[in-house]
Amino acid sequence: MVYDIDTDIKNASRKAHKVLYGSKVVGARYLSKKEAKEIGWYKVGLILWLETEEGNTIQMIVQQDDEGNDSGVIAYQVWENYLDRKSTNKKRKMIESDLFYNIHI
Repeated sequence: MVYDIDTDIKNASRKAHKVLYGSKVVGARYLSKKEAKEIGWYKVGLILWLETEEGNTIQMIVQQDDEGNDSGVIAYQVWENYLDRKSTNKKRKMIESDLFYNIHI
């Protein structure tokens, strides 16, 4: 059988969309030093809580890799009018770009 990364990307994208779309962020904070040490991590990173449209809660902990070896970072960009799909302004402007960093403990 031939491995097809494009199919994996499409499947992962569908799953992410299904789990996250329509959810709203209801909480965000960094792990405490104690929590990080209990997991065996040397860095603290971001935890997010999202509420689904059904009222369930999703907890997301940012990891450096899929094995959970340590905390990771999230890069983000804030775009002006990004969600306004009907906008005639095709030159959207980036307002901010930064990272939610790891904090070494």
